[in-house]
Amino acid sequence: VATHNEAAISLYKRQGFIAAGLRKAYYAPEPGQSTSTDALIMRCNL
Repeated sequence: VATHNEAAISLYKRQGFIAAGLRKAYYAPEPGQSTSTDALIMRCNL
């Protein structure tokens, strides 16, 4: 999940997911942006 996507992070947390790691510069820059976006790795034990 992109680190700036607060709605998605909130949804995952409500479903029992926790942050398990971070992938730096995972998403390519969007048009007009000069920097990549980090990804938050979410996990849930079943």
